[in-house]
Amino acid sequence: MTTTLEKINREIIKSYSHSLSEEERINKILDHINDKKKEYSILTKSLEKLGSLLTKITWLDNLSTSDEVIIRGIIAMGKASDKHFRKFYSGQRRIYVPKGLFKDDFKEMKKAIEFHIEAVNEVEHIIFDLRKNNDFKELSSLVDEL
Repeated sequence: MTTTLEKINREIIKSYSHSLSEEERINKILDHINDKKKEYSILTKSLEKLGSLLTKITWLDNLSTSDEVIIRGIIAMGKASDKHFRKFYSGQRRIYVPKGLFKDDFKEMKKAIEFHIEAVNEVEHIIFDLRKNNDFKELSSLVDEL
C-alpha cells in the first residue's frame, strides 16, 4: 500500500511541478509582450517628438551659414535614421503581425515614422528650397507686413 501511495504522491508532485513550470512559461511570454509594447510605445513617442522638434526648425528666421550647416547635418541624420526605423519596423512587424500581436502598435509606429520623415523633408524643402526662391521671399515679406 505504501508503494502505491508513493507512486500517487510522485505523480501528484510531477503534475504540480509541470503546472508551475507551464505557468512560469506563460508569465515569461506575457512579460515579453509587455516589454515589446513598452519598447514600441517609447519609439513611437520619440519619433513624434523628433518630428515636432524638426518642424520647429522651419519657423526659425535669419539663419547663418553655420546654422545651415547644422541643419544639413540634422537632415542627413534624419534621412539615415529613417532607413533604420523602417528596417526595424518591417522586421518586427514580420515577426509579430502574423501571430496577431501588436497590430495597433505597428499602425501608430508607422504613422510616427511617416511624420518623422515628412518633417525632415519639410525642413529641407523650406530652408533650402523655398527660402532661396525669390517669389517665396516676396510673398513672405507681404505676409509679414500684414
